[in-house]
Amino acid sequence: AELCAATLIKLGADPVKVRPAPALKVDTERTRTMAAALKQVLNTLPIPAGEKKLNLFTAGAHAYRSRMHFQSVLGPDWQVGVVSVTPPNYMTRGWWRYSEGVKSVIEESIAIVGQSLGAP
Repeated sequence: AELCAATLIKLGADPVKVRPAPALKVDTERTRTMAAALKQVLNTLPIPAGEKKLNLFTAGAHAYRSRMHFQSVLGPDWQVGVVSVTPPNYMTRGWWRYSEGVKSVIEESIAIVGQSLGAP
């Protein structure tokens, strides 16, 4: 978290708006754990209600579910957007012809269905 914060600042981000939110290392529920760590940091800041907005930066097919996790953890007072980037070496055209593409879409689809049925 500290390295990412330092990198963002070095790339020109406003240091006042960058806050590291280190999360515990876990084997499962990593996204939800990161969202909880972020919530702890955000709760310490005096952010006016109208400014409780953030964009989540993530890769590929995981974007939709990541946004769902962050929105769920942060609650209805927050507006959570998502910026999805294509992972390096990922074939966006014809993704269904590559095992990596099929695997990621199937895994995310199963996870979304499971989450909507109440699974963590």
